[in-house]
Amino acid sequence: MIMGALAGGLIGSQFGNGSGQVVATVAGATAGAVVGGAIGAALDEEDRQQMALLTQESIVTGEPREYTSPRTNAHVDIHIVKSTTVAHRLCRTAAQDVTLKDGATSSETSTSCRGPDKTWVADS
Repeated sequence: MIMGALAGGLIGSQFGNGSGQVVATVAGATAGAVVGGAIGAALDEEDRQQMALLTQESIVTGEPREYTSPRTNAHVDIHIVKSTTVAHRLCRTAAQDVTLKDGATSSETSTSCRGPDKTWVADS
């Protein structure tokens, strides 16, 4: 999961500038932590990067995302399953449902909260 967070932070750092880049970096690290789990192990590097980006978008926007890999034919469905307010912070739990080419499925969830500076961080 740590490698996923590092990769997600690197991906997120490629977006925006100034404070927007900081938001993207933190959101990317949050998404990367999710992708770094068991689901990430079943996908190739490009699939993991795409999944990290889509998870980041879903966490930030609250909207679902989906993706089918043109290489591995894995299908990813990312959606918010819970939004709450904890200590005046908006928190969202994202679910990542993956169906692999062979029909095997996997699902993981991760909760991230938006801080006062508007960045999203994984809730520990």
